[in-house]
Amino acid sequence: MSITLTLINRYAAAFAAGVCAAAATKADQPVAIASFVCLAGAFALVCIEAETRFIERFTDGALMRCLGAGSDD
Repeated sequence: MSITLTLINRYAAAFAAGVCAAAATKADQPVAIASFVCLAGAFALVCIEAETRFIERFTDGALMRCLGAGSDD
């Protein structure tokens, strides 16, 4: 399961974000452009590794770290 998530995180989501960004440059209708840009952004967020602090801002990981959860003191 971990290998599958790593493949999706590193390769498939990055490829999909690139494809959506390229499709946005070729689209003629504003709704299609906005849709492709939003999809590219969503796939780009999936590409961010889970250990980064950017993801912790959207979860309570940063709060738990500040409160001392997981510390060995």
